[in-house]
Amino acid sequence: MSFQFPAVARLDARGVEAVLESGIRLRGKAGTPWLVRLLAASGGNGRSGADGKSATGVTTTTDYAANPARLAISVPKRLVKSSVSRNYLKRQAREAFRQHRVRLLPLDMLVSVVTSCPDESRAARAANRAALVSLLDQAANRVGVTPAAPASAG
Repeated sequence: MSFQFPAVARLDARGVEAVLESGIRLRGKAGTPWLVRLLAASGGNGRSGADGKSATGVTTTTDYAANPARLAISVPKRLVKSSVSRNYLKRQAREAFRQHRVRLLPLDMLVSVVTSCPDESRAARAANRAALVSLLDQAANRVGVTPAAPASAG
């Protein structure tokens, strides 16, 4: 079993440029470090582009094989000095994306840390993860996909 982030889910340099150029910005609540930029993939070749967006900024393509959600992560060293903390934040982002990937069908996403995270307690890390999951839910709502209801225990 491979624990490597799949290549099909990685956003390349051209995709990052397109997201930075014409993507939609989603920012978490005050005090959370995350900023998510997203751009809907065009239906033709499955990649993003300014001309591939509809008036609302998203497309209606829902074929996961043709348009997988892709992710790029930016955790700058100037904001998070410790490499252990930087890698932890990247792992958190990849795992949250992996769990929400099907709901984020045709999106290219750039997840960035934009503020420092001085508090590394468990509660702060859990709050950061919850904030990222909330942003991913907002992104899913932006594309018109409602978040899945939690499975009932029983």
